[in-house]
Amino acid sequence: MCPVYPIEADSCDVLPMLRELFSRRPETRCLEPWELQSLLFSLRYANGLVNESDIAAAIEVARTDWPDEGAA
Repeated sequence: MCPVYPIEADSCDVLPMLRELFSRRPETRCLEPWELQSLLFSLRYANGLVNESDIAAAIEVARTDWPDEGAA
């Protein structure tokens, strides 16, 4: 089971959640923030819905962790 990262008013835990989600489920890397919002809640990464703007900011950083799959 995935660990639950409690989200209060601080969004610093969103990035580790996304990194773990992207590493466990690579197909989620192309999802939009609003799609990830419900997915993080459904998979019990968070106790509630995470702010979309926090997810969008964390996505920009998390996506740089993996090389572009389309690059040669």
